[in-house]
Amino acid sequence: MRVTRGLLFACLALVVCAVPASANSVCVSENFASMGGTSCSVGGMTFSFNGTTSLGGGWTSSSLFFTPTANGFTLNFLGGPQSIAANNGCCGQQDVFDELGLEFNVTAPQGLFLSGVGVSSAAHIGATGPFALAFGGVITQSTAGGAGHYITCTPTCQTVSADYAANQPFSSTATVDAEVFDLIASQGTAFWDGAPATFTFALDNSNVPEPGSFALLGVGLLGLLAFTTKRLLA
Repeated sequence: MRVTRGLLFACLALVVCAVPASANSVCVSENFASMGGTSCSVGGMTFSFNGTTSLGGGWTSSSLFFTPTANGFTLNFLGGPQSIAANNGCCGQQDVFDELGLEFNVTAPQGLFLSGVGVSSAAHIGATGPFALAFGGVITQSTAGGAGHYITCTPTCQTVSADYAANQPFSSTATVDAEVFDLIASQGTAFWDGAPATFTFALDNSNVPEPGSFALLGVGLLGLLAFTTKRLLA
C-alpha cells in the first residue's frame, strides 16, 4: 500500500510536537529597570514582565533588583525600610500609602500547569493604631493561587497568612501581582523592614509524559518517516 504525502506531513508534525518548544532567554540577575516589557525563563516557566506599580512612595522599576531562583525569583527593594504614620480618622478618604508591586504574567512549560505559588521572606512587618495595614511580600490576582502574609489593625491587630493552592482546573497562564510591600494607614502607623521576598511557582505534572517518553516517541516517528520515505522513493 502506497503511503501518501499527507501521512508524511502528519509524522513530521508529531515529531515537532514531541520536542519541547524553545524557551525565551534565561532570566539573569539585574536591576528591574531594564526588564519592563521583556520576557525570560526560569525553570522552564516563561515570565513576561509588565512593570511596577506604586502608591505614595513614588517608587519605580529601578527601585527593585531581580534575582532568579529555583522555580521563581527574589525581589530586593533598594529603598530600605519603610514606615508611615497618619492621624486622619477612619476610613479610606485620607489614607496614607507606601506601596510597590510588580505586575507580570507567568506561563507554564508545554504540557504542565501552574498549581500554586508561594512567598518566603524574613521581613518584619507591623501596624499599630486602630486603622493601619502592613503587607510584607504577598501574591495577589493569580489564577494559580496565592500566598503571603500581612498584619492588619481594625482596630485589633492580627497577623494573617495566605497560603493556598489553585483550584482545579489549573491554568497554564496566570496574571500575577507580587506586592513587595504595601503600607496603609488612616489612623495609626505601619512599617516594613525592607527584607527581600522570594516568589516561587509550583507546577502540576500529573498525567504528563516524562521527557524520556517524548524522546522515544520522536525516535519512533523519525524511524517511521525514514521507512515511508524510502518506500516512496523506491
